[in-house]
Amino acid sequence: MDNLILIRGSKGRSGLYLHNKVENIDSVLFFAGRNDEKILKSPDRTVIDIYNENIELSGSVRYPIQALFNENSKLSSILSDSNLLN
Repeated sequence: MDNLILIRGSKGRSGLYLHNKVENIDSVLFFAGRNDEKILKSPDRTVIDIYNENIELSGSVRYPIQALFNENSKLSSILSDSNLLN
């Protein structure tokens, strides 16, 4: 169990990975499909969260939307165009 790493949040391949402690964790992240997303490692380096600052809206919208979202963003600014909603 000491060689397992849990990778969460990857659009590529989230899941449990076997990791050789001698290897660099970047090779596991590359295999998991990490692109330019940011990572957050647990203190014991057994859980890695991959995240980015984009949100995706789909469902009751005319077209799926991907938008940059940060602390100061408001949903009203993303949905400012009334043509986006069904």
